[in-house]
Amino acid sequence: MSEIKQGYKQTKVGIIPEDWEVVKIKEATSYVDYRGKTPIKTGKGIFLVTAKNIKQGFIDYEASSEFVSEVEYHEIMKRGMPKIGDILITTEAPLGNVAQIDKENIALAQRVIKFRSKKNVKNDFLKHYFLSNRFQSYLYRMAIGTTVLGIQGKELHNMSIVLPPLKEQEKIAQILTTWDEAITKQTELLEAKELLKKALMQKLLSGEVRFSGFSDEWEEARLDKLVFFQEGPGVRNTQYRKSGVKLLNVGNLNNNTLNLSSTETYISEEEAYGAYKHFLIDEGDLLISCSGINSESFKKKIAFAKKEDLPLCMNTSTMRFKNLKNKLLLEYLYFFFQTLFFEKQVFGVLTGSAQFNFGPTHIKWFKIKLPTLPEQQKIAEVLSVADDEINQLKSELEELKLQKKALMQQLLTGQVRVKV
Repeated sequence: MSEIKQGYKQTKVGIIPEDWEVVKIKEATSYVDYRGKTPIKTGKGIFLVTAKNIKQGFIDYEASSEFVSEVEYHEIMKRGMPKIGDILITTEAPLGNVAQIDKENIALAQRVIKFRSKKNVKNDFLKHYFLSNRFQSYLYRMAIGTTVLGIQGKELHNMSIVLPPLKEQEKIAQILTTWDEAITKQTELLEAKELLKKALMQKLLSGEVRFSGFSDEWEEARLDKLVFFQEGPGVRNTQYRKSGVKLLNVGNLNNNTLNLSSTETYISEEEAYGAYKHFLIDEGDLLISCSGINSESFKKKIAFAKKEDLPLCMNTSTMRFKNLKNKLLLEYLYFFFQTLFFEKQVFGVLTGSAQFNFGPTHIKWFKIKLPTLPEQQKIAEVLSVADDEINQLKSELEELKLQKKALMQQLLTGQVRVKV
Protein backbone atom coordinates (compact mmCIF):
# COMPACT_ATOMS: atom_id res chain seq x y z
CA MET A 1 0.00 0.00 0.00
CA SER A 2 3.04 2.30 -0.17
CA GLU A 3 1.99 3.23 -3.71
CA ILE A 4 -1.53 4.41 -4.44
CA LYS A 5 -3.12 1.87 -6.72
CA GLN A 6 -6.24 2.26 -8.79
CA GLY A 7 -9.40 2.53 -6.71
CA TYR A 8 -7.60 4.01 -3.68
CA LYS A 9 -6.87 7.51 -2.42
CA GLN A 10 -4.49 9.24 -0.03
CA THR A 11 -6.06 10.76 3.10
CA LYS A 12 -4.76 12.26 6.33
CA VAL A 13 -5.15 8.88 8.03
CA GLY A 14 -3.54 6.89 5.21
CA ILE A 15 -4.44 5.24 1.92
CA ILE A 16 -8.05 4.01 1.77
CA PRO A 17 -10.51 2.88 -0.92
CA GLU A 18 -12.04 5.71 -2.96
CA ASP A 19 -15.58 4.98 -1.77
CA TRP A 20 -14.56 5.11 1.91
CA GLU A 21 -14.71 8.37 3.81
CA VAL A 22 -12.78 9.98 6.66
CA VAL A 23 -14.93 11.60 9.34
CA LYS A 24 -14.45 12.84 12.88
CA ILE A 25 -15.77 10.59 15.63
CA LYS A 26 -18.20 13.32 16.68
CA GLU A 27 -19.74 13.26 13.20
CA ALA A 28 -20.34 9.52 13.39
CA THR A 29 -21.37 9.13 17.03
CA SER A 30 -22.89 10.73 20.06
CA TYR A 31 -20.80 10.41 23.19
CA VAL A 32 -20.97 10.74 26.95
CA ASP A 33 -17.97 11.48 29.16
CA TYR A 34 -18.57 10.33 32.74
CA ARG A 35 -15.66 12.31 34.13
CA GLY A 36 -16.62 14.31 37.19
CA LYS A 37 -17.71 13.52 40.71
CA THR A 38 -16.79 9.99 41.80
CA PRO A 39 -19.96 8.02 42.60
CA ILE A 40 -20.35 6.69 46.13
CA LYS A 41 -19.62 2.96 46.15
CA THR A 42 -21.95 0.51 47.88
CA GLY A 43 -21.78 -3.17 48.81
CA LYS A 44 -24.62 -4.05 46.44
CA GLY A 45 -26.87 -2.43 43.90
CA ILE A 46 -26.08 -1.58 40.27
CA PHE A 47 -22.78 -2.96 38.93
CA LEU A 48 -20.26 -0.18 38.27
CA VAL A 49 -18.14 -0.73 35.15
CA THR A 50 -14.78 0.93 35.74
CA ALA A 51 -11.67 1.17 33.56
CA LYS A 52 -10.49 -2.05 35.25
CA ASN A 53 -13.41 -3.99 33.78
CA ILE A 54 -12.89 -2.87 30.19
CA LYS A 55 -10.50 -5.16 28.34
CA GLN A 56 -9.56 -5.51 24.69
CA GLY A 57 -12.98 -6.10 23.18
CA PHE A 58 -15.13 -7.12 26.16
CA ILE A 59 -16.26 -6.21 29.68
CA ASP A 60 -14.67 -8.43 32.33
CA TYR A 61 -17.14 -8.47 35.20
CA GLU A 62 -14.69 -10.47 37.34
CA ALA A 63 -11.86 -7.90 37.17
CA SER A 64 -13.45 -5.79 39.93
CA SER A 65 -16.80 -5.80 41.70
CA GLU A 66 -18.02 -2.33 42.62
CA PHE A 67 -21.59 -1.13 42.94
CA VAL A 68 -23.62 2.06 43.21
CA SER A 69 -26.93 2.59 44.95
CA GLU A 70 -30.09 1.85 42.95
CA VAL A 71 -31.59 5.00 44.47
CA GLU A 72 -28.80 7.19 43.04
CA TYR A 73 -28.36 5.27 39.79
CA HIS A 74 -30.35 7.61 37.56
CA GLU A 75 -28.64 10.67 39.04
CA ILE A 76 -25.22 9.11 38.43
CA MET A 77 -26.14 8.21 34.85
CA LYS A 78 -28.10 11.35 33.99
CA ARG A 79 -25.58 12.28 31.28
CA GLY A 80 -26.59 9.24 29.28
CA MET A 81 -28.01 5.81 30.06
CA PRO A 82 -26.14 2.79 28.67
CA LYS A 83 -27.69 0.76 25.89
CA ILE A 84 -26.72 -2.67 24.59
CA GLY A 85 -24.32 -2.20 21.69
CA ASP A 86 -22.83 1.10 22.90
CA ILE A 87 -19.04 1.28 22.69
CA LEU A 88 -16.84 2.08 25.70
CA ILE A 89 -13.28 3.43 25.63
CA THR A 90 -11.02 4.01 28.62
CA THR A 91 -9.30 7.41 28.63
CA GLU A 92 -6.43 6.58 31.00
CA ALA A 93 -4.99 3.91 33.28
CA PRO A 94 -5.30 2.08 30.95
CA LEU A 95 -5.69 4.16 27.81
CA GLY A 96 -7.55 2.81 24.81
CA ASN A 97 -9.20 -0.36 26.07
CA VAL A 98 -12.42 -0.97 24.19
CA ALA A 99 -15.59 -2.93 24.95
CA GLN A 100 -19.19 -3.17 23.82
CA ILE A 101 -22.03 -2.98 26.32
CA ASP A 102 -23.78 -6.34 26.61
CA LYS A 103 -26.22 -5.53 29.42
CA GLU A 104 -28.09 -2.32 30.20
CA ASN A 105 -28.37 -2.55 33.98
CA ILE A 106 -24.88 -1.15 34.63
CA ALA A 107 -23.38 2.16 35.72
CA LEU A 108 -20.30 3.69 34.11
CA ALA A 109 -17.44 5.21 36.08
CA GLN A 110 -14.97 7.98 35.43
CA ARG A 111 -12.25 7.50 32.80
CA VAL A 112 -14.86 5.76 30.62
CA ILE A 113 -16.44 7.34 27.54
CA LYS A 114 -19.53 5.90 25.88
CA PHE A 115 -20.11 6.14 22.14
CA ARG A 116 -23.32 5.44 20.26
CA SER A 117 -23.28 5.31 16.49
CA LYS A 118 -25.37 7.64 14.39
CA LYS A 119 -27.09 6.81 11.12
CA ASN A 120 -24.98 4.94 8.55
CA VAL A 121 -22.50 3.75 11.19
CA LYS A 122 -22.56 0.31 12.80
CA ASN A 123 -21.58 -0.08 16.44
CA ASP A 124 -20.03 -3.48 15.74
CA PHE A 125 -17.76 -2.01 13.08
CA LEU A 126 -16.85 0.89 15.35
CA LYS A 127 -15.72 -1.50 18.11
CA HIS A 128 -13.35 -3.33 15.81
CA TYR A 129 -12.05 -0.08 14.32
CA PHE A 130 -11.30 1.33 17.77
CA LEU A 131 -9.35 -1.88 18.51
CA SER A 132 -7.31 -1.69 15.30
CA ASN A 133 -3.61 -0.84 15.20
CA ARG A 134 -4.37 2.18 13.01
CA PHE A 135 -6.68 3.75 15.58
CA GLN A 136 -4.71 2.69 18.67
CA SER A 137 -1.49 4.16 17.27
CA TYR A 138 -3.33 7.38 16.45
CA LEU A 139 -4.83 7.47 19.95
CA TYR A 140 -1.43 7.12 21.63
CA ARG A 141 0.02 9.89 19.44
CA MET A 142 -2.78 12.18 20.58
CA ALA A 143 -2.48 11.27 24.27
CA ILE A 144 -0.73 13.47 26.81
CA GLY A 145 0.95 12.80 30.15
CA THR A 146 4.29 11.65 31.48
CA THR A 147 3.74 8.91 34.05
CA VAL A 148 0.18 8.12 32.89
CA LEU A 149 -0.98 8.64 29.32
CA GLY A 150 -4.52 9.96 28.89
CA ILE A 151 -6.83 11.83 26.57
CA GLN A 152 -9.75 14.17 27.17
CA GLY A 153 -13.15 13.34 25.77
CA LYS A 154 -13.30 16.43 23.55
CA GLU A 155 -9.92 15.54 22.00
CA LEU A 156 -10.99 11.96 21.46
CA HIS A 157 -14.24 13.06 19.86
CA ASN A 158 -12.33 15.20 17.34
CA MET A 159 -10.16 12.31 16.16
CA SER A 160 -10.70 11.01 12.64
CA ILE A 161 -11.89 7.54 11.69
CA VAL A 162 -12.40 5.73 8.40
CA LEU A 163 -15.86 4.60 7.36
CA PRO A 164 -16.66 2.15 4.55
CA PRO A 165 -20.19 2.05 3.12
CA LEU A 166 -22.73 0.67 5.60
CA LYS A 167 -23.07 -2.76 3.98
CA GLU A 168 -19.30 -3.18 3.96
CA GLN A 169 -19.14 -2.16 7.63
CA GLU A 170 -21.66 -4.89 8.40
CA LYS A 171 -19.70 -7.53 6.46
CA ILE A 172 -16.35 -6.57 8.01
CA ALA A 173 -17.86 -6.65 11.51
CA GLN A 174 -19.46 -10.02 10.79
CA ILE A 175 -16.15 -11.57 9.67
CA LEU A 176 -14.22 -10.22 12.66
CA THR A 177 -16.97 -11.25 15.06
CA THR A 178 -16.74 -14.80 13.69
CA TRP A 179 -13.05 -14.83 14.66
CA ASP A 180 -13.92 -13.38 18.09
CA GLU A 181 -16.38 -16.22 18.63
CA ALA A 182 -13.77 -18.79 17.61
CA ILE A 183 -11.26 -17.20 20.01
CA THR A 184 -13.84 -17.25 22.81
CA LYS A 185 -14.64 -20.93 22.24
CA GLN A 186 -10.95 -21.82 22.13
CA THR A 187 -10.36 -19.87 25.34
CA GLU A 188 -13.20 -21.74 27.04
CA LEU A 189 -11.75 -25.09 25.88
CA LEU A 190 -8.36 -24.09 27.24
CA GLU A 191 -9.79 -23.00 30.60
CA ALA A 192 -11.78 -26.23 30.89
CA LYS A 193 -8.66 -28.31 30.13
CA GLU A 194 -6.62 -26.34 32.69
CA LEU A 195 -9.30 -26.92 35.35
CA LEU A 196 -9.35 -30.62 34.49
CA LYS A 197 -5.58 -30.82 34.83
CA LYS A 198 -5.74 -28.98 38.16
CA ALA A 199 -8.32 -31.42 39.53
CA LEU A 200 -6.35 -34.39 38.16
CA MET A 201 -3.15 -33.08 39.70
CA GLN A 202 -4.70 -32.66 43.13
CA LYS A 203 -6.10 -36.20 43.09
CA LEU A 204 -3.01 -37.93 41.72
CA LEU A 205 -0.41 -36.05 43.76
CA SER A 206 -2.30 -36.51 47.02
CA GLY A 207 -2.83 -40.24 46.54
CA GLU A 208 -6.61 -39.81 46.52
CA VAL A 209 -6.66 -41.59 43.16
CA ARG A 210 -4.18 -44.41 42.47
CA PHE A 211 -3.32 -46.26 39.28
CA SER A 212 -3.90 -50.00 39.20
CA GLY A 213 -0.82 -51.99 40.10
CA PHE A 214 0.36 -49.53 42.77
CA SER A 215 -0.45 -50.17 46.43
CA ASP A 216 2.69 -49.18 48.35
CA GLU A 217 2.28 -46.74 51.22
CA TRP A 218 3.38 -43.19 50.45
CA GLU A 219 5.87 -41.46 52.68
CA GLU A 220 6.01 -37.77 53.56
CA ALA A 221 9.52 -36.35 53.43
CA ARG A 222 11.30 -33.01 53.58
CA LEU A 223 12.59 -31.67 50.28
CA ASP A 224 16.13 -31.14 51.58
CA LYS A 225 16.40 -34.91 52.10
CA LEU A 226 15.47 -35.63 48.48
CA VAL A 227 16.89 -32.98 46.15
CA PHE A 228 19.75 -30.54 45.83
CA PHE A 229 18.55 -26.95 45.57
CA GLN A 230 20.42 -23.71 45.19
CA GLU A 231 19.55 -20.01 44.98
CA GLY A 232 21.25 -17.72 42.50
CA PRO A 233 24.04 -15.36 43.60
CA GLY A 234 23.63 -11.62 44.05
CA VAL A 235 25.02 -10.46 40.73
CA ARG A 236 25.34 -6.67 40.82
CA ASN A 237 24.11 -4.38 38.04
CA THR A 238 27.66 -3.14 37.58
CA GLN A 239 28.65 -6.65 36.51
CA TYR A 240 26.14 -6.78 33.66
CA ARG A 241 27.54 -6.89 30.13
CA LYS A 242 26.06 -6.58 26.63
CA SER A 243 27.22 -10.08 25.73
CA GLY A 244 28.77 -13.14 27.33
CA VAL A 245 26.84 -15.73 29.36
CA LYS A 246 23.14 -15.06 29.91
CA LEU A 247 21.75 -14.70 33.41
CA LEU A 248 18.52 -16.37 34.50
CA ASN A 249 16.18 -13.64 35.77
CA VAL A 250 12.76 -13.83 37.42
CA GLY A 251 11.22 -12.33 34.28
CA ASN A 252 12.47 -15.24 32.16
CA LEU A 253 10.08 -17.66 33.87
CA ASN A 254 6.46 -17.30 32.75
CA ASN A 255 3.64 -19.66 31.81
CA ASN A 256 5.82 -22.65 32.71
CA THR A 257 8.22 -21.67 29.94
CA LEU A 258 11.81 -20.45 30.02
CA ASN A 259 11.88 -17.42 27.72
CA LEU A 260 15.38 -15.94 27.73
CA SER A 261 14.54 -13.20 25.22
CA SER A 262 12.02 -11.52 27.55
CA THR A 263 14.75 -10.21 29.87
CA GLU A 264 18.32 -10.29 28.61
CA THR A 265 21.27 -9.64 30.90
CA TYR A 266 24.77 -11.07 30.68
CA ILE A 267 27.96 -11.47 32.66
CA SER A 268 31.40 -11.96 31.15
CA GLU A 269 32.54 -15.49 30.32
CA GLU A 270 35.48 -14.95 32.68
CA GLU A 271 33.15 -14.41 35.63
CA ALA A 272 30.68 -17.11 34.55
CA TYR A 273 33.33 -19.82 34.33
CA GLY A 274 35.30 -18.38 37.24
CA ALA A 275 33.59 -16.90 40.31
CA TYR A 276 30.12 -18.14 39.27
CA LYS A 277 30.99 -21.56 37.86
CA HIS A 278 29.01 -23.30 40.60
CA PHE A 279 25.88 -21.42 39.51
CA LEU A 280 25.98 -22.49 35.86
CA ILE A 281 22.76 -24.27 34.98
CA ASP A 282 22.77 -27.78 33.51
CA GLU A 283 20.37 -29.33 31.03
CA GLY A 284 17.37 -30.77 32.86
CA ASP A 285 17.62 -28.51 35.93
CA LEU A 286 14.23 -27.55 37.36
CA LEU A 287 14.10 -23.75 37.68
CA ILE A 288 11.73 -21.61 39.75
CA SER A 289 11.30 -17.98 40.70
CA CYS A 290 11.26 -17.24 44.42
CA SER A 291 10.63 -13.49 44.34
CA GLY A 292 7.86 -11.12 43.25
CA ILE A 293 5.24 -13.86 43.30
CA ASN A 294 1.61 -14.29 44.23
CA SER A 295 -0.84 -17.19 44.19
CA GLU A 296 -1.68 -16.45 40.55
CA SER A 297 1.87 -16.28 39.21
CA PHE A 298 3.74 -18.76 41.42
CA LYS A 299 2.68 -21.95 39.65
CA LYS A 300 3.56 -20.46 36.26
CA LYS A 301 7.14 -19.51 37.17
CA ILE A 302 8.48 -23.05 36.94
CA ALA A 303 10.32 -24.58 33.96
CA PHE A 304 13.04 -27.01 32.91
CA ALA A 305 16.34 -25.90 31.38
CA LYS A 306 16.87 -27.26 27.87
CA LYS A 307 20.09 -27.79 25.98
CA GLU A 308 19.38 -24.86 23.66
CA ASP A 309 19.09 -22.52 26.68
CA LEU A 310 22.70 -23.06 27.70
CA PRO A 311 25.12 -21.64 28.73
CA LEU A 312 23.04 -19.98 31.42
CA CYS A 313 23.95 -18.72 34.89
CA MET A 314 21.62 -18.28 37.83
CA ASN A 315 20.84 -14.80 39.12
CA THR A 316 19.20 -13.29 42.18
CA SER A 317 15.79 -14.64 43.27
CA THR A 318 15.90 -17.77 41.13
CA MET A 319 16.45 -21.35 42.29
CA ARG A 320 17.34 -24.65 40.67
CA PHE A 321 16.72 -28.25 41.72
CA LYS A 322 18.65 -31.46 40.98
CA ASN A 323 18.11 -35.08 41.94
CA LEU A 324 20.06 -36.02 45.05
CA LYS A 325 19.38 -39.59 46.13
CA ASN A 326 17.27 -40.85 43.23
CA LYS A 327 14.16 -40.94 45.38
CA LEU A 328 12.35 -38.08 43.65
CA LEU A 329 11.88 -37.50 39.94
CA LEU A 330 12.18 -33.86 38.94
CA GLU A 331 9.24 -34.34 36.56
CA TYR A 332 7.13 -35.35 39.57
CA LEU A 333 8.45 -32.40 41.59
CA TYR A 334 7.55 -30.04 38.71
CA PHE A 335 3.88 -30.98 39.04
CA PHE A 336 4.02 -31.09 42.85
CA PHE A 337 5.13 -27.44 42.81
CA GLN A 338 1.81 -26.63 41.13
CA THR A 339 -0.40 -28.22 43.79
CA LEU A 340 -2.45 -26.55 46.47
CA PHE A 341 -0.59 -28.60 49.10
CA PHE A 342 2.72 -26.99 48.11
CA GLU A 343 1.16 -23.55 47.59
CA LYS A 344 -0.09 -23.53 51.19
CA GLN A 345 3.43 -24.27 52.43
CA VAL A 346 4.91 -21.48 50.31
CA PHE A 347 2.37 -18.86 51.30
CA GLY A 348 2.75 -19.84 54.92
CA VAL A 349 6.35 -18.57 54.95
CA LEU A 350 6.41 -15.75 52.39
CA THR A 351 8.16 -12.56 53.41
CA GLY A 352 7.97 -9.03 52.03
CA SER A 353 5.21 -6.48 51.54
CA ALA A 354 5.37 -5.09 48.00
CA GLN A 355 6.79 -8.34 46.61
CA PHE A 356 6.59 -11.78 48.22
CA ASN A 357 9.75 -13.87 48.51
CA PHE A 358 10.95 -17.23 49.81
CA GLY A 359 14.26 -19.06 49.62
CA PRO A 360 16.36 -22.10 50.55
CA THR A 361 15.89 -21.54 54.28
CA HIS A 362 12.16 -22.06 53.72
CA ILE A 363 12.38 -24.76 51.05
CA LYS A 364 14.31 -27.17 53.26
CA TRP A 365 11.34 -27.43 55.63
CA PHE A 366 8.76 -28.04 52.91
CA LYS A 367 7.28 -31.52 52.72
CA ILE A 368 6.23 -33.66 49.79
CA LYS A 369 4.02 -36.74 49.56
CA LEU A 370 6.15 -39.37 47.92
CA PRO A 371 5.10 -42.58 46.13
CA THR A 372 7.61 -45.04 44.68
CA LEU A 373 9.66 -44.02 41.63
CA PRO A 374 7.57 -46.11 39.18
CA GLU A 375 4.35 -44.50 40.46
CA GLN A 376 5.96 -41.04 40.29
CA GLN A 377 6.88 -41.81 36.67
CA LYS A 378 3.31 -42.88 35.84
CA ILE A 379 1.79 -39.79 37.45
CA ALA A 380 4.26 -37.50 35.65
CA GLU A 381 3.51 -39.17 32.30
CA VAL A 382 -0.26 -38.71 32.65
CA LEU A 383 0.07 -35.07 33.71
CA SER A 384 2.57 -34.44 30.91
CA VAL A 385 -0.05 -35.60 28.40
CA ALA A 386 -2.47 -33.08 29.93
CA ASP A 387 0.22 -30.40 29.59
CA ASP A 388 0.75 -31.32 25.93
CA GLU A 389 -2.98 -30.96 25.26
CA ILE A 390 -3.03 -27.59 27.02
CA ASN A 391 -0.02 -26.37 25.05
CA GLN A 392 -1.68 -27.47 21.80
CA LEU A 393 -4.81 -25.49 22.70
CA LYS A 394 -2.65 -22.48 23.56
CA SER A 395 -0.87 -22.69 20.20
CA GLU A 396 -4.19 -22.89 18.36
CA LEU A 397 -5.50 -19.92 20.36
CA GLU A 398 -2.45 -17.82 19.51
CA GLU A 399 -2.84 -18.76 15.85
CA LEU A 400 -6.48 -17.59 15.90
CA LYS A 401 -5.42 -14.29 17.48
CA LEU A 402 -2.72 -13.79 14.86
CA GLN A 403 -5.22 -14.55 12.09
CA LYS A 404 -7.66 -12.02 13.51
CA LYS A 405 -4.92 -9.41 13.85
CA ALA A 406 -3.97 -9.90 10.19
CA LEU A 407 -7.62 -9.73 9.13
CA MET A 408 -8.13 -6.49 11.06
CA GLN A 409 -5.13 -4.94 9.34
CA GLN A 410 -6.39 -5.97 5.91
CA LEU A 411 -10.12 -5.32 6.31
CA LEU A 412 -10.11 -2.15 8.39
CA THR A 413 -7.66 -0.38 6.08
CA GLY A 414 -9.32 -1.54 2.87
CA GLN A 415 -6.25 -3.47 1.73
CA VAL A 416 -8.62 -6.38 1.20
CA ARG A 417 -12.21 -5.66 0.19
CA VAL A 418 -15.15 -7.82 1.16
CA LYS A 419 -17.93 -8.81 -1.19
CA VAL A 420 -21.25 -7.30 -0.19
